[in-house]
Amino acid sequence: MTDPRNREQQRAVRAYKRAHPHVTLDQARQAVAARSVQQDLPAPIPGAPLPLPAERLEGYVQHVAATVGVQRHHAMELLGLQPGTSATDRLDELTGGPLPDHTVKALTAATGMMRR
Repeated sequence: MTDPRNREQQRAVRAYKRAHPHVTLDQARQAVAARSVQQDLPAPIPGAPLPLPAERLEGYVQHVAATVGVQRHHAMELLGLQPGTSATDRLDELTGGPLPDHTVKALTAATGMMRR
């Protein structure tokens, strides 16, 4: 099985290469690595609900979307979950194993949840 962190890194490098076609693959990798060190966290979402006991990530995203009054894709952006072009695919990726540290940091920054 592929390491989810490595998949996220590869996706970020591909996106960087698309946005900056003049850079080499090595330069794109270095830029993504440097950016991940200084990764910006999402702004707090006013009135964001806390997850219900035993609520799955998909349900929580829907809960936030309904509370804030936005579509699921936009709720994922607000939560820092980087939905890309497919919120469904991204949720499947995130729920396939433990959440990556930067995703947990984004969720805590956006919602005020405490990490356990």
